[in-house]
Amino acid sequence: MKFAWRLVAGIIFVVLVAHSLDAAMKIDGLWYYYPTPEKQSVFIRNYSPEPVIEMFKFRNSNSASAGDIGSGAGRRFVTSERKFQGFIALDSKNGLPLMAAMGDDISVQLIQDGATILSRSGSASSGFHFTYRLGKSVGSATVFPLKMNGFVRRNSPLPEGIQDMTATVAISEKWFPKEESSIQASLVNR
Repeated sequence: MKFAWRLVAGIIFVVLVAHSLDAAMKIDGLWYYYPTPEKQSVFIRNYSPEPVIEMFKFRNSNSASAGDIGSGAGRRFVTSERKFQGFIALDSKNGLPLMAAMGDDISVQLIQDGATILSRSGSASSGFHFTYRLGKSVGSATVFPLKMNGFVRRNSPLPEGIQDMTATVAISEKWFPKEESSIQASLVNR
């Protein structure tokens, strides 16, 4: 009979220790959240300015794009970042219209994806900056001003008024395990 009680006491002890360790791991500062596709908003996963950029490129010229995406684990949130660069030949008179279209495109895409745009600032000449909240994520998207691209080497020169340009968009998000945390973070970001 003593053996049975010792066995039950031992099992209870093991369960209590396991429960205590689990509770300790969840205390702020000990629990890590790791990146997965589910911890990125549909916006950061799917957004691409390529269709807008293609509409403005100089006729019959080639364009190219580059980008990277990365994520990092955290104790309170997961961070995801994405950067896109489009390289095009552009008529100089289309620079500001392209920038305006890129700003509008981000705004439309955020709304279509179900985001709440918390702020929008900037202009076609200085670039645009958005902050948004989408589910458990709080993020920012920046359209940087167009830059001359001096690295392109061509066999024949471009026509007068056509320049090689680089369009850059950067997106950064923080995913929180609870939507209430993302709401608090979005209030702080304003």
